[in-house]
Amino acid sequence: MNPEALVMMVASWGVILVVTAYCLYRLENTK
Repeated sequence: MNPEALVMMVASWGVILVVTAYCLYRLENTK
């Protein structure tokens, strides 16, 4: 696996985690 593919994979996972955490944070605060 080349470094560029690894960086893209890590970046995409990071975005997914941030969006998920943000959605959960908003759900907790809207109750």
